[in-house]
Amino acid sequence: MTHLPQHHRQFHKWTLLHTATALLSTTTTATQTLHDGTHNLAQASLNVLKSNLMSIEYELDDNTPDNAWTDLYNEDYRYIIPCSSTYVRTVMDTNEAMLAARAFSKSGNANAAWDILSSVFAAQGSNGFIPRYVYFDALNLTQGELWLNGTAYPNYSLFGVPPVEFRPVDEGVRGSGMLAATPMLSSMVLDVFYLSNQADVDEDMLEMFVDKLYRWHEFLHSDRTSYNIIHPWESLSQLDSPVWVQSLGLAMTAVNEVNYTFTRGEVPEEVTSADDYPGDEIYTAMLFLVDCLMALEHSTDINQKCPFAMTDVSIAALLVQADIDLESMADMINDIKSKDVVSNKELTRISDWKTESSGWLEDLWREAEGTQSYLPSTVDETGSISVVVVPIADNFMPVWRGWNRFLKAHYPGGDELYSGEFRDYKGGERFDSLIYQMTESKDSDSPYAFGCQTSNVVRSHGCNLSKDYFNGPPVISPMLNYFLSNGIVLNGDLGVGHYIRNTTLNLVCELTPNSDSVSIDECPLDPVFAKRFNASNGEPRKSSSDLSCSVTNTATAAISYDLLFSDKEFDYDEGIPIASVWVTVLIAAELTIALFIMLTCISMSVNLLRSLKVDDDEMVMRLMRDSNFINRWGFQPEEAGLIYGADVDGDFFDGSRQDQSRHRISNEPSSTGGSTQVENEQDRKISWRDMARTYASYVNPFGYSPPEGLRANNEGTMT
Repeated sequence: MTHLPQHHRQFHKWTLLHTATALLSTTTTATQTLHDGTHNLAQASLNVLKSNLMSIEYELDDNTPDNAWTDLYNEDYRYIIPCSSTYVRTVMDTNEAMLAARAFSKSGNANAAWDILSSVFAAQGSNGFIPRYVYFDALNLTQGELWLNGTAYPNYSLFGVPPVEFRPVDEGVRGSGMLAATPMLSSMVLDVFYLSNQADVDEDMLEMFVDKLYRWHEFLHSDRTSYNIIHPWESLSQLDSPVWVQSLGLAMTAVNEVNYTFTRGEVPEEVTSADDYPGDEIYTAMLFLVDCLMALEHSTDINQKCPFAMTDVSIAALLVQADIDLESMADMINDIKSKDVVSNKELTRISDWKTESSGWLEDLWREAEGTQSYLPSTVDETGSISVVVVPIADNFMPVWRGWNRFLKAHYPGGDELYSGEFRDYKGGERFDSLIYQMTESKDSDSPYAFGCQTSNVVRSHGCNLSKDYFNGPPVISPMLNYFLSNGIVLNGDLGVGHYIRNTTLNLVCELTPNSDSVSIDECPLDPVFAKRFNASNGEPRKSSSDLSCSVTNTATAAISYDLLFSDKEFDYDEGIPIASVWVTVLIAAELTIALFIMLTCISMSVNLLRSLKVDDDEMVMRLMRDSNFINRWGFQPEEAGLIYGADVDGDFFDGSRQDQSRHRISNEPSSTGGSTQVENEQDRKISWRDMARTYASYVNPFGYSPPEGLRANNEGTMT
């Protein structure tokens, strides 16, 4: 085994992010009612993801003080490595990163999920391209390694310097040349948002990624139209899949014609002893394509310059779903933000992309000569298409398509339990055909039968495949099973979907694989997160040169946690019909208007009260002049001053009885007799306002009569 030269490479302070501590406490709370085996698997899954989550901190050299660190990146990044090994701490597989981000968000740590996604998009090129592998080596410490020392992972140096539009904008990050990531990016970004708390920060992250994903899809629908992969390493298929025996035919022919040998270095032992090593002939053809692509100055018409271009079924299926999810995100973010984050023109293009990608996938369906299956195809330098008639499990990937999560979230509570749309093809006939092939016995002699009695579903290739195509044993891929299980359940076949899920979890827990029920109640504390399992006996496939990576695979840990717990209802909070900034303006305007109205009402009320008092006083004085006043109250109008006070002073009364001093009323008895004044001493205590109101009621036009006790007789006395 090759060891790292310590004088060449310093990683004195690589920080393992202990964010999973919070995750584990959350999981413990969520799983307290579950059996111990389930809790063991959930905790072990998050432990592996925690161990594989990295931050970037380098020491320059041996002479650099321990407390001196240099950050050469535009911003801080957290990323996830393929397994728990120090040898792979500079590389991130974007496929595994997407699954890990989804698991983190589902476990309650959306921050870690968004950080991982940000690290993936840090490698995006100016043309929208995103590489399959992302490398974090700002100090060029691994630049001289074609494969990362001690591993089978290719390093960025192996791919050379790609055309400028393919290079990451962030100079501290590098990619895998022109080898692209899978289209699942959009689907996983949408899932991360759905599974998050959908707080403001989550909405902002979604808005940011929608633009990046739009440019990514723009690349896929412009540079990858006649084919969708330019190298086997871009596919989800296993490195030793039998599909490469036929599809790399032109490349292997070219290798022989030019007598090609890889001259840039020796292929490490870690590569040739890896569990998925496809053999010298296949791997040499793969290296030949790497050298061919490295020599290209642009990405157009690659099939005319390098002898490999293929339309992969799994990639086509992922692109269909990704286009659907991109449209969902565009509609959603426009709704949430109440503005055109994605323009109508861009929405139209996305809709056209959906139609285009659906057509590409439909072209891969084959029914000729008794075949009812999706099969990949290759295209040569003349544009001639050849069907790759090799039954592999990756060809079942289309059952995952058609999952419109936005519609499900936009119209919740419908009668339809499942939202998968694949079954709609020909009334479900196509879906039923694929499910039948998964479980079909090898005794049928069909090359598309995968239900081998001694194998666990779903094995990497059919039971009756010709040995001419064998370049590796049949294996079980947990990642592929994850996609198939979810898609089959969504399309309504719960039996087969749950069977695949249970088998996958049982394999990880090293329990009886094929089972109609989950047996993980007995899952140990240390389950095996292998990248692949033996299809015959269920044992994990381990590399003799790298046992650590064989049992701590990031993708397997992520899908194990994901399969354990159901997703919450896909829903989101709809935005208000106008932009938030205008909401603030309108609220401020409404408050201002309300304040103005309130002040106006107060002012009007005060003025009205003042006016009523003046009118009331004038009315009383007019009533006092009335000749009937004495009949009502029993004394002369000028005598009312005893009650009303000095306000009756002046010329208001025709007061011959008023004293010339105009400050008092004469004490001379009135013509009606002094006895009346004495007898009505109590009545004078009634306020002049009460007298006026009573008198006004007495003379009102509606004929109302005062109460008996307040009515005066002809002598002026009260009755």
